[in-house]
Amino acid sequence: MSAIVKIGSTSFSTGMTYERTKTLATLGTGNITITDKENSDDLARLNTEKVNGEARETALGHTTQVDKSLVKTSMGTKVDATLDTRLLTEEGRAEIKQEYKDMDKNMKTIANTLPNATSDNPIESTIGKLWDNVAAYATLGVLPSYGNNGGVLGEIPILSGNKDSVQAVLQVVSKNAPLYEKSTDIFIPIEQSDTYKMMSEEQQAKVTGLYISKDPVMITKDNATYQNGGNGIMNDKGLAVANVLEQTGQSNKSSTVEATVFYNPSRGMVGDSLETLVDLFGGTTGIAKQEGEFVVNVTTARGSEGSNFTQHSQDNALLYSGINYINSADNTGAKFLSADKFIKDNGDKSGIPTFESFGSPVNGEVLKGLIGENGLGYTYMGAFTHNGDFVGEGLGGNSGIQGQASWLDRINLLNTLKLITPSSPHSSYSPYENEFALISKDVAGYKK
Repeated sequence: MSAIVKIGSTSFSTGMTYERTKTLATLGTGNITITDKENSDDLARLNTEKVNGEARETALGHTTQVDKSLVKTSMGTKVDATLDTRLLTEEGRAEIKQEYKDMDKNMKTIANTLPNATSDNPIESTIGKLWDNVAAYATLGVLPSYGNNGGVLGEIPILSGNKDSVQAVLQVVSKNAPLYEKSTDIFIPIEQSDTYKMMSEEQQAKVTGLYISKDPVMITKDNATYQNGGNGIMNDKGLAVANVLEQTGQSNKSSTVEATVFYNPSRGMVGDSLETLVDLFGGTTGIAKQEGEFVVNVTTARGSEGSNFTQHSQDNALLYSGINYINSADNTGAKFLSADKFIKDNGDKSGIPTFESFGSPVNGEVLKGLIGENGLGYTYMGAFTHNGDFVGEGLGGNSGIQGQASWLDRINLLNTLKLITPSSPHSSYSPYENEFALISKDVAGYKK
């Protein structure tokens, strides 16, 4: 029997061999003559050996083998089991738990070793773009890439409520913005950023001349902006920034621009979709917790100066789940201020936070109940949905301006094909469009 124990695994094996022999009778003197050897059944019990090369029955003086093997058998069992022996100690279990929490960081580290589509090296850039597309579309984010922040494996701890280490709060400003004049050292020309390199040429043209924070920022009373927004699935930083500027009515760079972007990192179609499903059906992802905390921080910091939030696509699910988290007993941090805290001394209510949904997978009536008079007491402007936008109509049940989609629109699976077209009705929303202008005009654009 043998046993081997290794760190992290156990291998156990047993073996047994059984042999039975018989010491056979041997004649002292003389030979045995068998007259009917062909019909004798018990010759196996007779000890014989070769003498001078001839087979013969045992004779005295020539006997060297008196034991006859009757039975010989062997059997064994082998079990291999992998056991993380750290489970046996409190320190080990704490180490495993931390490794699980850090899985998104570790996968991001792996992703950073892969070709970068925004690299200044043209060869790496070309390979990076190719691999990003393979990982994003061919494998739906199962394989890691630089662009998907490590793919599905990086998403796993986020799904169970751990904070997303890749999530970032970015700020984009124009040179004449008070925030830029107050903190020029934290901004760089947007053309020098990876965010700019991720944009299409059309998007780049709209942001050229603006400035972006060099590093993710922490929201404080000194830097909180009126306009804030978040992005949906499969968005990189470039698309997230471009969409938030558009949705907050700040695409015209000739005017003053100040916007804070709650960047929701993408980990591919599978990871992002799982994230959305968890938040829609009663769970709370780590990124949703961060969304709720972001809204609390901005609204509290801005106070009666007011704040506006534009949610596109999945960001509405994050808002829904994030607000529920902030209101729950699980949240031991800051809570939402009551609506009266945002009313100025003269009774002006314009400081009450406002929210807008674009292409939302959450129904507008649900968000209104959570945010409006019967919820936080804030102002919900409504859910705005383009015709044919499957995410807003099919998943969210929304239609047009604060309307409800018909059952025909909800089950129209042909609209799903439009999601992957260049002119997708889901990809772009502007509060300056005719159909939304009457509702959004009071909260669109720069406000100090």
